[in-house]
Amino acid sequence: MKSQSLNYAHGKVFAFAAKAIFSLIPLVITLSASAAASDEAVLIDLGRHDGGQGAPTASPDVNGNYWNSWDGGSGGVVPNNVSLTGLITINNNPSAVTVTTMPTAIIWANNGYNSGGLLAPDSALLGAFAIGTATGDFYYFSGANGATGTLRLAGLDASRQYNLSMFGTRDTSSVRTSRYSVTDVNGLHTVDLQTSGAGAGSAAHPNANDRNIVTLTNLVPDASGQIDLAVSIVNGGFAYLGILKVTPLGSLLEFDQFPHSLDVAPGTSTSLVAHASSPAAVSYQWYFTNSPISGATSTNLLFPSISLADQGAYFVTASNSFGVVTSAVVNVTLGPPHVPRSSLLIDFSRDDGIQGQDTASPDMNGNYWNNMATTTGLAAQGLSVSGLVTVDNVPTTIGLTLTSDGWNNNGINNGGLLVSHYGLLGDFAINTATEDYFFVNGTLGTMRVSGLNPDQKYNLSMFGTRNTDVNTPRTTEYVVSDINGTHAVDLQTSGPGAGSTNQPFGNDETIVSLNDLVPDGAGNLDLSIYETSLGLAYIGILQITPAPTAEAVFLPPVKIPGGWQLQFNATAGVSYRVQRASEVVGPWSDLGSVMGSSNGVTTFDDTSAPDSHAFYRTVYP
Repeated sequence: MKSQSLNYAHGKVFAFAAKAIFSLIPLVITLSASAAASDEAVLIDLGRHDGGQGAPTASPDVNGNYWNSWDGGSGGVVPNNVSLTGLITINNNPSAVTVTTMPTAIIWANNGYNSGGLLAPDSALLGAFAIGTATGDFYYFSGANGATGTLRLAGLDASRQYNLSMFGTRDTSSVRTSRYSVTDVNGLHTVDLQTSGAGAGSAAHPNANDRNIVTLTNLVPDASGQIDLAVSIVNGGFAYLGILKVTPLGSLLEFDQFPHSLDVAPGTSTSLVAHASSPAAVSYQWYFTNSPISGATSTNLLFPSISLADQGAYFVTASNSFGVVTSAVVNVTLGPPHVPRSSLLIDFSRDDGIQGQDTASPDMNGNYWNNMATTTGLAAQGLSVSGLVTVDNVPTTIGLTLTSDGWNNNGINNGGLLVSHYGLLGDFAINTATEDYFFVNGTLGTMRVSGLNPDQKYNLSMFGTRNTDVNTPRTTEYVVSDINGTHAVDLQTSGPGAGSTNQPFGNDETIVSLNDLVPDGAGNLDLSIYETSLGLAYIGILQITPAPTAEAVFLPPVKIPGGWQLQFNATAGVSYRVQRASEVVGPWSDLGSVMGSSNGVTTFDDTSAPDSHAFYRTVYP
């Protein structure tokens, strides 16, 4: 029982303010990249094509596109004045375009598969560039910041403009950025691409670019039909180029940047972005649910503070004297709320680099994680982590200990959730957290959460999954017993109906919770898990959150005939009992009940107040 007190005497008011707890609700945006290339575009795979570190890209690829593969030399070195000739377009027509490494102080090299190449690109992120043999190897050079290598494109039509699109990546924790520049009659064109380090990629490859392609647009060749592409080191000591696309514009009108679907939190400032290339000026019009949006006529559709009203389907048209092109439809979707900032997130991990790995902090949502892990597949009784931190990286006294034997861990190659979606799991949708898990087989698994505040209630939220098949349904029950009795909740982790259409036989969308749990006098809660079918029970993520309170905050009372009107800020929809006493220690008498108002201040009239003084409090369950 929680209470809040107010005393008035000789016109003096004493109010004890309750703590306010806020949580932000997120929104979801899923990005999908696709590109409709011109028939005359040329795709070049730059890399080490020795069969070990890389391979040429076969043509046609899964998208029907034809590639040009260029290793430039042997032994990992690409000499100066080496050319690739006899190129073909994406439709397998001859092209006059050639590319040459120009003499500079740097030395080009090539590498790939075993040295940080992107082996499994996602077409939803990279579109037509998502071919593993093309993204898996690359050209690079090392040097000081500002070091530059140059590739000369020749055989271009001097009467046309061109777009150059570049992709580069290298999986490493070191932050590395490459700059691509062209100088033509219109001046300097430049664009930077972070290839490596934290923030370079998606949650699937947080230290490697797996989602960004950069483009230099409307480039004018010189009179000889040449463009020099300068590649420079911005930071990190290395520059990279793995794919180069050369697109002639001429009289074409086409999108070179498509909008992507979004999953983000309400209140977030974000944009849908598109761009079309053409020799003539381009006009844009954005549409929402098939209706034009008034004033939305630029390349960016800005959402200053995204909300439920913004959820739906969008597309954009680009038009000029050459015609009209229409983008694919993308969706803005609301996802689950962000976890409260007082929460703790725990990843139960198999940290062997094969079946799983610990979750790094901060993650893509800015949250800090705690990891409980082994590398062996077994998790012994007594395994513990202490000094857990909140998602804001605030240290706590909370710890976690396995209090039974029979625990195991597994992950990536045994049914873990490898690609999680924010729109389904919110802040739990971090692949390193969902891809591995702890489990018990045919036995009861127990763990103790310690170091809690005995005077505070807590909520526990659990996620578990194991992708199986149509014949293997599995359900885990999570149980906590406290002074109020037994709290239990079931979660189907596996089999038909466990997940969404993305993963129908493994849970990828459901988190279960046990709420308002009361620790024992020593600050402990004991969580048990066991199977309700076919012997196996799972836990992959645990969230520990202090339960929000509904305490009222008194405001100064107002004198009314016969007594006082009590005023207080309250939680909407919560029923409060108003009590009065002549002394602060009681005894307390009920005056009546009032429901917390959703429209501001809640009031209660005491028209029989004593003449001298009184103490008031509110009580809620």
